[in-house]
Amino acid sequence: MSVSGLKAELKFLASIFDKNHERFRIVSWKLDELHCQFLVPQPGSPHSPPPPLTLHCNITESYPSSSPIWFVDSDDPNLTSVLERLEDTKNNNSDNFPFDPPFVRVVLPVLSGG
Repeated sequence: MSVSGLKAELKFLASIFDKNHERFRIVSWKLDELHCQFLVPQPGSPHSPPPPLTLHCNITESYPSSSPIWFVDSDDPNLTSVLERLEDTKNNNSDNFPFDPPFVRVVLPVLSGG
């Protein structure tokens, strides 16, 4: 993928998942990195939401031939499950992973307990 193509995709994602999005936010991005947050509502406690879960994504020079590397700064067992499911989804050889919608559909139900 060209640099301009990757830049266009990242700008598009940042416009959809801006800093005011209710569930998933792209806090910052560069051509080789995404800094994202998931806002997970606590069941029965809408007034005191937990802190957002922070995810980092490193995009290698060989993208899209090699998938981005996702990591988190948390010991939350739900995140381990999410990342394992992302790994399984990644193996479907989609040229546009992780930017296709399955990313959010896989992650949100696990983190929100659904």
